Amino acid sequence: VSPASLNFDTFDAQLSGSPAVVEILGRTHSRLLNWNGRGDRTLIGDLAARWEQPDAQTIVFHLDPAARWHDKPPVNGRPLTADDVVVHFHRTLALAQEGKAPLAQRYHDYSSLVSVDSPAAGQVRFRLDRSDPYLLGTLAGEYAVVQAPEAVAAFAGLWSRLDSDHVVGTGPWTFDWADSGLTFAAARTGHRSPYLDELRLSEPHNVADRFLARHLDEAIV
Repeated sequence: VSPASLNFDTFDAQLSGSPAVVEILGRTHSRLLNWNGRGDRTLIGDLAARWEQPDAQTIVFHLDPAARWHDKPPVNGRPLTADDVVVHFHRTLALAQEGKAPLAQRYHDYSSLVSVDSPAAGQVRFRLDRSDPYLLGTLAGEYAVVQAPEAVAAFAGLWSRLDSDHVVGTGPWTFDWADSGLTFAAARTGHRSPYLDELRLSEPHNVADRFLARHLDEAIV
């Protein structure tokens, strides 16, 4: 059950200001890095299988070769490339410079980032203008999911329509609407495979009654 009512503004991860959007995109998309989920705030790889810092102002990420986009238009299941990540963060930097994104995006957290490029196949290099011990955490942030360049080109003007066909990522789940909430189906062709075949997320109304009727597996009351 969602902790609050689901109120969506757009499926554009780089322009959304709604935490509810992360209930969807946080499952369908991936970040370069993520938190391990055990409560000790340790960073682990997501799209990045590993990373290194040759100096205080350079970070090189080595992408997981198993990462793929969902088998949906316009990417149709192709492998993730370093260029995908570079183009995504070029847009991030452009939005940060324009200053037009929602405050929830915290684009000022990218202020140390000067450039993003790909020095070799499967590698993404971040250059900073100063040492920034918080940037890795920013890359694991709530809204820091990576979007496909083709999806931005095709759907940027349409994401506010909240069409599930326009949600395409590299995450462990694909998304569709359901009468009682959100439905996610396992996407087993990428770098992460979920333990379940399907996941349903519902709005928090009549939780106890729905639990007793066996419509919910868990009730927080």
